[in-house]
Amino acid sequence: LFPYTTLFRSVRRGELAVDVGAADGSYTATLVGLGLRVMAFEPRAEGAANLRKMFRNTSAVRVEEVALSDRSGVATIRVPVERIWRSTIEPRNPLEVAGSTTESRVVTKRL
Repeated sequence: LFPYTTLFRSVRRGELAVDVGAADGSYTATLVGLGLRVMAFEPRAEGAANLRKMFRNTSAVRVEEVALSDRSGVATIRVPVERIWRSTIEPRNPLEVAGSTTESRVVTKRL
């Protein structure tokens, strides 16, 4: 939590937070624990389903199964198998991680 200490001191209960690339939901869970409402954006179908299951008993979280981008449409997401939180839809991103990656098509939206 150290890098977020200042941020966490400045929020007020009930405010809306956005978690872009919510992955395993750890950041979302921390924000909910602080009393915030959270819009969690997770483009991977499996990840979004896990988030919906994880937060099914709270109305504080809304999960959107989309990748946020500068345009709406469809994109290819590259996901490092060992580090899903390093996923990208940016084709110019060299995604310098060891190990294999998977690719799939995801819906994109502008925030």
